Amino acid sequence: ADIGIEPPEGCWREIGRPVLPPLSPTGFKYTRGMVLAVAGEMPGAIALAASAAARCGAGYVRVNTPHHLTGMPSAIVQLKDESIDDHRLGCLLIGPGLGLNREALERALHSGAPKVLDADAISDLGDPTRLRGKDAILTPHAGEFLRLFGEEESSQKAEQTLRASQCAGAVVVFKGPDTVVAASDGRVAFAPPAPAWLATAGTGDVLSGM
Repeated sequence: ADIGIEPPEGCWREIGRPVLPPLSPTGFKYTRGMVLAVAGEMPGAIALAASAAARCGAGYVRVNTPHHLTGMPSAIVQLKDESIDDHRLGCLLIGPGLGLNREALERALHSGAPKVLDADAISDLGDPTRLRGKDAILTPHAGEFLRLFGEEESSQKAEQTLRASQCAGAVVVFKGPDTVVAASDGRVAFAPPAPAWLATAGTGDVLSGM
């Protein structure tokens, strides 16, 4: 029924439960998805992210780290100076616990692999237009969003997220109790209200790994 409200442009919808495709009987670890997570000054954060990637079904998870990390599944491979240009790489994750490591961030930005930027990688990115054509996902909270895009969070969070996505040419997951996901082609999705227990250190790192 017409209620006198014009629908928004593009495709706006609520995020529902995911429908996962069945696994191929001929699949192997690389076809399931290879993830490389880059460690930094606070390695516990990347350990949470890498563990989440493994538990969510990634076929092969590697961590680029100069120090041995504990508390992760034994199947996660830890390597020093791991190549980020492996053609089999399905996702490069950088940012959780990274600290000030511009060299690692620049290497990640020049990689041809799809990439997820979280936490310190968002704060140190500078110009968001650098992500155009990089097949990237950004996962900022309100403070990181403000630093990168210069917009205070407002009641029009959906419009803000969409503008940010179109500016960066990337998918933006604007986290919070009312998380909004936007793609540069105009798609916007709203997550169900988040439980309060997610407001604790480490949950964002887990999300980036997922």
